[in-house]
Amino acid sequence: MPRARNVSATRKRRKKVLKKAKGYFGNKSRLYRYAKDAVDRGEVYAYAHRRKKSLRKPRVISGTNLVFIVTQKMQLIAEKCMLMHTAAKEKQNFVSCGLFA
Repeated sequence: MPRARNVSATRKRRKKVLKKAKGYFGNKSRLYRYAKDAVDRGEVYAYAHRRKKSLRKPRVISGTNLVFIVTQKMQLIAEKCMLMHTAAKEKQNFVSCGLFA
């Protein structure tokens, strides 16, 4: 009895590697043997310089901290809106007086 091979899985795996190797120069984009090496090396380089997510933004330890952070941001936004509104009103007053045209 001949040996059973899982050809469909092998073909699928090889097609996936060749698809990732599109745009590579020469045999790296056409032959599985060389494409596999190039893709593996490319994936290593792609992963190597990623930073940890914890370094990107401060961690929220509990729900109360989250509420505090959100309310702080809302206060800053409200203050900014009030300043803009006040500045717009004052400018209208100056224009109506004729100081600024």
